[in-house]
Amino acid sequence: MGIVTDRLTDMLNSQKERGLVIWFDPEQNYMEYVRQRPDIIQYTGSFFELRHRLEPLLEWDLQTPLRTPKEILYIPMSEADTQAALCELTAIGIIMKPGYHHQAQNTRLAVIARAALRSMRNSEQLAEIYYKVEQKEFSLADLDALAAQSMITGTESISLVFGAHDPAHVALSFLSNPKLDQKIKEKAFGDLKQLLRSEYDYPIAATADVEELRAAFAEHVLRTDLITTIGVDRLPPELQNVQIPWENEYAHVACQQLAAQWRGKIQDRDHYIQVANAVEKHLSLDRIKIPLTETTPCETCLIIEQTLQNILAQKIAEDAQEELLNIVRTRKEKGFWPSVNDTMETRWQLLSYAGQLIIIARSIELALKKQLTAGDIAQMYTKGDGRDVPWCEIDTMHRKLTKAYHKGNTTARDTAIHGLVTETQQRYTGVIDELIRRFMQALERSNFQSPVALRQRDIFYRIVEPAVRSGKTAYLFVDALRYEMAKELSNNLETNPTISNIRLEAAFGSAPSITPVGMASLLPGAEQETTQLDSEKNTIGVRIQGEFLSSRADRMKWLATHLPALSDNRQTKMYETTLDNLSTQDDAKKNLSEADFAVITSQEIDALGESGQAQIAREAMDLMLEYLQSAIVFLAQAGYQNIIITADHGYLFGQDVPDSMKISPPAGGQKIDLHQRAWVGVGGTGHESVVRTPLSAFGLHPQWDIVFPLGIGIFKVSGGNKAYFHGGISPQEILIPILQVSTHKEPETEDDAFQWFLRLRSDKIQTRIFSVVIEGQRLHMFATLPKVYVEIRAGRETLSSRSDGQSGPITLETNNQWEIVPYKVILTIITETKPAKQIALHLIDAGTGRDLIPPQELQWDIAW
Repeated sequence: MGIVTDRLTDMLNSQKERGLVIWFDPEQNYMEYVRQRPDIIQYTGSFFELRHRLEPLLEWDLQTPLRTPKEILYIPMSEADTQAALCELTAIGIIMKPGYHHQAQNTRLAVIARAALRSMRNSEQLAEIYYKVEQKEFSLADLDALAAQSMITGTESISLVFGAHDPAHVALSFLSNPKLDQKIKEKAFGDLKQLLRSEYDYPIAATADVEELRAAFAEHVLRTDLITTIGVDRLPPELQNVQIPWENEYAHVACQQLAAQWRGKIQDRDHYIQVANAVEKHLSLDRIKIPLTETTPCETCLIIEQTLQNILAQKIAEDAQEELLNIVRTRKEKGFWPSVNDTMETRWQLLSYAGQLIIIARSIELALKKQLTAGDIAQMYTKGDGRDVPWCEIDTMHRKLTKAYHKGNTTARDTAIHGLVTETQQRYTGVIDELIRRFMQALERSNFQSPVALRQRDIFYRIVEPAVRSGKTAYLFVDALRYEMAKELSNNLETNPTISNIRLEAAFGSAPSITPVGMASLLPGAEQETTQLDSEKNTIGVRIQGEFLSSRADRMKWLATHLPALSDNRQTKMYETTLDNLSTQDDAKKNLSEADFAVITSQEIDALGESGQAQIAREAMDLMLEYLQSAIVFLAQAGYQNIIITADHGYLFGQDVPDSMKISPPAGGQKIDLHQRAWVGVGGTGHESVVRTPLSAFGLHPQWDIVFPLGIGIFKVSGGNKAYFHGGISPQEILIPILQVSTHKEPETEDDAFQWFLRLRSDKIQTRIFSVVIEGQRLHMFATLPKVYVEIRAGRETLSSRSDGQSGPITLETNNQWEIVPYKVILTIITETKPAKQIALHLIDAGTGRDLIPPQELQWDIAW
């Protein structure tokens, strides 16, 4: 093996760690190399035979996504020539091939050779090698032989100023470090200009000083990156005379790589943005129609990002497919502009939400062609069928889409984005209207029997009371916490180390789905057959055991006097507060610690929804999920083992409903109560746009009727909201979430439950990459293995990040011998200068933030 082969091997193995690698080699440059790698699976002439060999390596579980093995699959032909025979593998795997737009996956031999030899040959020699590889004069073996020859040291002046003579290192240091300007003037100005000419084909004649050279060279690099990543054969007339090295493909690649490195240099992003904006202005890109495609890998200027967003918006509106959404996700998660511009990130999110909504809408439309029961619809709405996502996700996507649209700063140029949002809003309204109609009609056919196993009125008796007897319990009443919001909250809690178990299910709410009815239905005694809907002083409410409960004060008093006893028959001590006061009151922790049962109420979602301030309400809904997550962690830390979150009702929240689309409530008869989504009374006229049933169908008394608008319709009501409604029996309004969370305490022997080791190659930091292996031994049978972080710190300053881009805690495992399975972590140093304080490696408990072992001191030995 040689240096170039080693470079190739490192690339392959690095991608293999991420999963299944599909490596296309149309020029068959690497067949001899592959023959020496028996671990690589080779295509030998039959795709059927290849798939047969791969099948045992692929695990498929109907309940989980496809899990790809860590293997390399070698195909000595182009991807196009396979005629999509491997499409399901390329969809889940990592593609490597010549010319791939991600450099880490680009196996073009000339590019690999240049990267491997750049520190050993000067720029002119590298250019010649690059040319000869492209002309097929040099093979991989030839390149290894060249690398074994003596190294060319380069100019001493460049090395003295920049600490190295590697062209990319020198160019990037020059662009990002004006502090070197005086040394450059004194020692290396001429040599620097010569290096930039030979490596990047930069015309140096016009530049007279260092500052002018930096500004002109920076624009040269970005102009070349822009033109060549768009594609010189696709340029509009306005860009065909831009000054770049048109005929020098070597310089094209060099400029592209330098621009990518520059964008990745966190400390210098402001300078990059400044130059990119200048290039955009000088080329008048805002007045040019650039023929991009959805896969164009260009990231040079902000306007390119905006143009790509509109191209993808139009594609998604025409035919939303997962392939398009994968492009959107990649640009959002890995792109430069979303990482430095919150608006760009929001706009990519908008496209993702819109695409997902359309895909879910298609699934619902297809399913609704069949005859479904109310139970079928409730199951699909809350849980899905194992293949498609739960239908409630369409409400989540709509909620997030609408919020993102208002935050995305779209302009008149964004016609495709505006069109996509309009199309998506209309699609959502139509699908939801049909879904609600079908659900209401199915309920009517079943005489309004509960479509799920649990009624709202049974929640306290079946869930809360047993929890109170088993340990400290918190009961959260969240006004208008819709099922889909509880599902998102549940997902957010899954990685929290203080949570041991999470369970989310749906209950059938009480009708009408309004606060006085729904909140009273969550109280002890509500399950009894004598519970009834009643009205006093023009206020509708619920009467339990003869007591009318219509206000929060009534409900809290009833709850305090009807709590079950603890398991040892002691009286249950209750503490009641609001979500807003939970963590802000000075005595909250003391009261929580003394209580056996905590009741926390929240009215924020409903209050803002009904305020008529639609955008503020949408912002608050996401914020409420953060508050609830914080409250759950706060309660867990206060020793509460059982936390139960539920709601009085859900809601519909779409576009403003014009007066022309409102329907008249029943006329005549005796009206007891009227809301936009429900009429309660006796008699009155009806019509085909409503569903009517006796109150007894819901197990309530007296013999009143209850009438609901069919679909998403609303009654004409004096005042009323224009977009936010509840009171009806749609899945969004009447399927109530019950989120049960159990917590665990840290073991009493936590300090000696595990023996930990960190295995290092060296205690010196010599490069930007630093690896460490976590090892250890469990010492107690029932000790819970914590999730951990590994960080390099100087005092409180964190100097490292995970090289795989992950930011969450590390999950470890033990084997049958109680040993911690070794876990390798690769860290990237994110600081450019040596810290003043002592540097140390920390192994941190993700749940508590404490060091599991004393920090290990490291030595800084980097010469930038």
